[in-house]
Amino acid sequence: MRAPRVDLLTVGEAFQDLIFVGLPHMPRSGEELRTRAFVATIGGGALITATAASRLGVRTTIISALSAEAVRALRDDKVRVVNVKRTSEAHAVTVSLSTKRDRSFVTFNGVNDRLETRLPAAIAHQPARHVHLAFAPRSCARWTRIVERLRARGVTTSWDFGWNPPLRSPA
Repeated sequence: MRAPRVDLLTVGEAFQDLIFVGLPHMPRSGEELRTRAFVATIGGGALITATAASRLGVRTTIISALSAEAVRALRDDKVRVVNVKRTSEAHAVTVSLSTKRDRSFVTFNGVNDRLETRLPAAIAHQPARHVHLAFAPRSCARWTRIVERLRARGVTTSWDFGWNPPLRSPA
C-alpha cells in the first residue's frame, strides 16, 4: 500500500544536540569550564523543519536516520516518521559550546555518513507536495537529477545544505 500524500516531506540528517549555554568564554586548550545551563535536544534541519511545519498544521513526513528519542519526539508532534537507521548504528551527536557572543560545534557524524545512499529509494515511496532536503550531498549532479524528476511530477523542492564549506568551491 502506498503512503498517503503529505504536504511536506523533510529529508536529511538528524542529531542529538548537547548544548552548553552561558559559558564565560570558549575553553582554552586543557581548560575545563563549568556551566549551570545545559540543554539536550534533537536537531538538524530536517527535524526542525518537520516539527515546525507540523505544529503549524502541515501534514508532514520525515525521512532520516533517527534515534529512538527523536522518533518519539517527532511522533508526539504528529510527524509521520520513516527511519532509515539500523538498530546497530550510532546516531549523530553535536556538542555546542555557547557564550553570549559566539558558539562552536563538534559533531560525531555517526549514521549520517551512510544516510545519503538510503534516501533516494525512501523518497520515491513518499508522495508529497513539497520536498525539503536538509543535508550536504556528496554528488550534486545525482541530486540535481532527483530534484528534476520530482519537479517533473509537480513536486516543489527546497534545500538546506547546513554547514558545508566544500559546496562553495567548484568541483
